[in-house]
Amino acid sequence: MGERRHRRRQEQLLTFVAEQATHQGIELQPAQELAMRTLADVAAASTLPHRRRPHRRRRGGVHLHGPAGRGKTWSADLVVASAERLGARVRRMHFHRFLDDLHRAVHRHRADPREHDRAVEAALDDLVGETDLLLFDEFHVHDAGDAHFLTRLLRRTVVSGRTTLITTSNYPPEGLLPNPLWHHLMEPGIALIRERMVVLDLDDGVDHRLREGESSVRPGGFAAGGWLAPEALADVGLAAPTAGEDCVVRRGGRAFEVLARREAELWLSFAQLAEAPLSTREMLQWAEQFRCWVIVDVPRLDTADEEAQQRFIHAVDILADQEVTTWFVSEVSRERFLASAGPRPDAFRMVSRLALLAARGGVADARGVGGRRRDVEVLQRVETDGRRDPDHRRRVADDR
Repeated sequence: MGERRHRRRQEQLLTFVAEQATHQGIELQPAQELAMRTLADVAAASTLPHRRRPHRRRRGGVHLHGPAGRGKTWSADLVVASAERLGARVRRMHFHRFLDDLHRAVHRHRADPREHDRAVEAALDDLVGETDLLLFDEFHVHDAGDAHFLTRLLRRTVVSGRTTLITTSNYPPEGLLPNPLWHHLMEPGIALIRERMVVLDLDDGVDHRLREGESSVRPGGFAAGGWLAPEALADVGLAAPTAGEDCVVRRGGRAFEVLARREAELWLSFAQLAEAPLSTREMLQWAEQFRCWVIVDVPRLDTADEEAQQRFIHAVDILADQEVTTWFVSEVSRERFLASAGPRPDAFRMVSRLALLAARGGVADARGVGGRRRDVEVLQRVETDGRRDPDHRRRVADDR
């Protein structure tokens, strides 16, 4: 009985996925169709009462990995949304949000530093709770401390069997925490992924974010912003701040200088964003408060120090995930900026996301004929460099 209900639910999920893809004008590629069927197979169990789930014959989740822009998040989110329609209790997490929420929860539960393990378990219970299906977007590990928390999350979900886990990642399991000095700390988590989850490589060779007319790209949110030359601000209805608009934004007892704050609009320079000691926690809080950001004086990325580069990459991650409309104002063309990204960890994801943005005015409007093709070439080079430079990754980890 449980197996028949499971198969029926799987077909219901696939029907919904096909309808949504047609509605959005998207033709699924063979790799996406395979991914959808596997995701639906695993997710279908989460829609059934716990006692009727075919646990022994099924994995506890899916690790969906591949280069930037292959439709991993879109595919997983569509399946998760369809499972939610069928009654599954669903939760979505993004890497930066998960770590921020987890640290807060651990702090709440840890009255005694010696009770760290108990506090982590209680914090995971807070975050996961009675969730049937958890979608963890951008599952990546570059920090030794993060490896501990993410391995605990894997044990809390796929090992316990209480929650089905779907992760999207730019990295195969063995590519997590690639720094050879610390990679062994992630090996228990990698083993859990290999043993308890279906591992799928979603790479059809096309970055769908860079395809002309790709209808899965939403016109709102992050993609509604752009890459601007300073003289093009007025063309999009933006007015540069006056000298008297500079102010301080305070968060949790910390104060940061910005160029202006106008209701839901935040203006700041690259230096104020990337060179100040701004954490991902503050970025997340600002993204919730200010739904439009304007970041000015953006230089070539390789002219900034490594810490500033990584902070800027994190900011783009958060702004894109939180769907904050973002305008980048620079004397440097977007093409030149992307080409300067270099082999920073996760720089290829930043390149793919910035390629979503329209470029307007002066040197910023440098795409011309063949610009889309050049974006693809830059992304492929940055992605290859980022995966093939372990010494650079080790230096980054050491710096942190």
